[in-house]
Amino acid sequence: LSTLGVIAIVCEGRPERLLSLHVGRGDLLVLCGVIAWAVYTSLLRLRPACHPLSFLAVTFAIAALVMLPLAATEWQAIRTIAWRPEIFAAFAYVAVLPSVVAYGLYNSAVTRIGAAGAGQAITLMPLFGALLAAGLLDESLHGYHLTGMVLILAGIILTACYRSPR
Repeated sequence: LSTLGVIAIVCEGRPERLLSLHVGRGDLLVLCGVIAWAVYTSLLRLRPACHPLSFLAVTFAIAALVMLPLAATEWQAIRTIAWRPEIFAAFAYVAVLPSVVAYGLYNSAVTRIGAAGAGQAITLMPLFGALLAAGLLDESLHGYHLTGMVLILAGIILTACYRSPR
């Protein structure tokens, strides 16, 4: 149900749009990110018995090393950065909330409710994206948004209610 909700939002409530959907480079990068996230979530059950912050630190270190060549390519393309307090604030925000706090909470959720239940959180992205676009960018919400949101939430609730015992 959650996946159907995501599809409803992506194709704006018209399933035939899936046939004419253009997939660009950015879309492929997002798809790679979703696949990597699924693999990460699935493999969390194999993590060593260590302190959660130690595991997080090692995970971030590996990610930084893997992304270093891509970052170097970006650095070459940048002419100059106008360092202002807002830039530092943006870096601080990204370093703390979506990184340390979100990963810590997600890893804890996987430990408590399992990968399948916690993995449902990714289907909330289009829901939050639509709500944030409406609230912050003055975008309009349409019926397909509501349909998608209902399906996404129904899928998450059903997964939570009918989860098989461990």
